Amino acid sequence: MHDVDSQFVASVAAMAARYPTLEVRFEERDGVAVAIWEGWLQPIRTRAGLNSIVCDLDEDRAVTIDRDSGTVSHDPQCEKAHGDHRILKKIKRPDRRFLVRIEYVAGLSHPLAFLVDPVVTPATRFHIFGRNRICAYAPWTDAWKAGEHDVADFTDHVLIWLFKWNTCVETRHWLGSEEDHEPLHLLSTIGPDMQCWCGSGVPYGNCCRPRDQLKVNAELQRILKVRGRFYQTPDIDYAKLPTLTAFLLRGKGMRRSENLRTEDT
Repeated sequence: MHDVDSQFVASVAAMAARYPTLEVRFEERDGVAVAIWEGWLQPIRTRAGLNSIVCDLDEDRAVTIDRDSGTVSHDPQCEKAHGDHRILKKIKRPDRRFLVRIEYVAGLSHPLAFLVDPVVTPATRFHIFGRNRICAYAPWTDAWKAGEHDVADFTDHVLIWLFKWNTCVETRHWLGSEEDHEPLHLLSTIGPDMQCWCGSGVPYGNCCRPRDQLKVNAELQRILKVRGRFYQTPDIDYAKLPTLTAFLLRGKGMRRSENLRTEDT
């Protein structure tokens, strides 16, 4: 059986076993088969253990996905002491349900997840691509890799993201560390051979890196021009971009252009 076919079969079986509330259908787009799951997820169903989950997520510690219920739970192997988290009392609806859609084309590409209900508004666009596509993890960390993980593994990350997103909606505090989505940060963080931030599964150097370089170069040219230095941007060590840009932005009234942002992330 072809590898792509095997990926489809494995993912459909895994999703049916671990996330039965999501119904699957199949479509063809431009000659490519797409598997689409849609349905309701409920990451938290009780406040029992909630404080421990909040504390662990905020400290970037592991939590557990209960395979039987499809919920987030406290890691039973965690030995950390958990004092009352400062935002715990602000979380009013930890048991909120979410309507999601997940799309998968197999191959190298990561699955895509969309939050359908509740509707994402400008005030609640935390770690979202475009209007409502979920940014569940940093792809270059290999949290998900084709051939090693299936769509159910991806949905585990979506489940955690849903709880973090809802917590941020209620408390204005995102649990755990966050990655900057600007090209400046991406260029200085992602190596050319790492998976691209867009989720294509392709190395960054062969995907979005050239475009990000053009955006950053254009921004540096703009800064240099405003500061009266009319010369071409020299060869850039992208690992040193944050330091260089911080120096250039020290001029009075200067700030980073919003054009550095990618895909409305």
